[in-house]
Amino acid sequence: MKESLSIVNQAEYRIGHSHSNHTEDDNSNISTCSEYCDYENQIKNEEKKAYQKFQSAVKKISSNEVYDWFQEPAMNRIILSLEKIGFDKILIKTLFMIASPAWRQMKLDTQNNIIFQPFMMKKIFDVQTGIIEELNNETDSFLKFYTPWIILPRVYDHLQREDSQTLFTYLEFLKKSENQEFKIKLVQIIITYFGNYSFKFRSNNQMQSSVSDMLFYGYVAMFWKNLKSPPTGFEECFVFKSFLKLIQLFPENIYFLNNNKLNQIHKMEAALRNIFPLRRTFGVYVTHKIDHEKIFLALRHGPEGIKIALDHFCIDQNLKKEKTNGGIPNAMLPKEIWTFLKLITKKYESETLKTKEFIRGFINNLYNNYSKASALLKHRSDKQEEFIKRRVLTIIRDFTTSHQFHIIERNKRK
Repeated sequence: MKESLSIVNQAEYRIGHSHSNHTEDDNSNISTCSEYCDYENQIKNEEKKAYQKFQSAVKKISSNEVYDWFQEPAMNRIILSLEKIGFDKILIKTLFMIASPAWRQMKLDTQNNIIFQPFMMKKIFDVQTGIIEELNNETDSFLKFYTPWIILPRVYDHLQREDSQTLFTYLEFLKKSENQEFKIKLVQIIITYFGNYSFKFRSNNQMQSSVSDMLFYGYVAMFWKNLKSPPTGFEECFVFKSFLKLIQLFPENIYFLNNNKLNQIHKMEAALRNIFPLRRTFGVYVTHKIDHEKIFLALRHGPEGIKIALDHFCIDQNLKKEKTNGGIPNAMLPKEIWTFLKLITKKYESETLKTKEFIRGFINNLYNNYSKASALLKHRSDKQEEFIKRRVLTIIRDFTTSHQFHIIERNKRK
């Protein structure tokens, strides 16, 4: 059996419903959609279009006989580990297939386990130690110079053929890591390294244009997939950013970037800015309206999303009556918050346990912030702001004691 045919047959990608042929112009803006189509459905649509282009590229790729290799226990462990950080199985197998002679250099012991490289394990351990010590302000200048994560194999120009052995070491460290900052860096490294290595050491019978299309649109689809639904256990790692980063940094003369691909990159960058706005000096967000669907998507990605939601719905630090940093007039805050809480009620039951935890964290923080602000206003004469804060507190309190949220809290205690 030819693996490329097997891969294409498996690639009946399901995103809420079966695929249909899509003729929409790639230049269409993700922010324009029919009234019935919310932002999350637009992201699903972008993912589906990219995946269809990925499938088309896979069909043009020459087959290498690696089917039996995928059945080895060590390879199964690698594929499962890559799936856990947001890769699609078809993309994983395709990347292995195009460079199977290079990937087969991963050495196995008599029990069919991949042999670790002691010097590479030492390098990764040093990086992990350096990151933790830097977070604890314990790192001296020499260690800071010696342990930046950029020393680890991942960059296209510097990868060597023997670096195939590194992948398993990365994944084993990731599995055992408990430090969040190190996990974020290691996920970035793995996603960049895997794509770069497979492309650089692809077999001679592979057409560069077909492989570059496969890698580009495969990573585009993974960006949208992980932006919409972060992988379990890696919600706070911003996995989607790593897929975009490889696309942004890939050499243009190798990637065959055309206008459609450049538009794809601009569309992803715009989505990133819309959901996770950049900060200006002193931590104030760039002022533009973020709709509720985008804020809810941000909440799925943990503390950073909670921070964005809180900044959007809280009266600004100067207690101005005109508007908040997110652009909402203060008089409109009670209505805005109530509308967003209704959206939470609608979506809550279908969310993951981790997202539910992030939602509860947002609501608790929002209530506490307004409680503190209300206490401060007792010493001020601004009756309008005092009324707004008391009204918001009532809305949040009513929501948390409602039947739906009572069930939420009861399940949490269980």
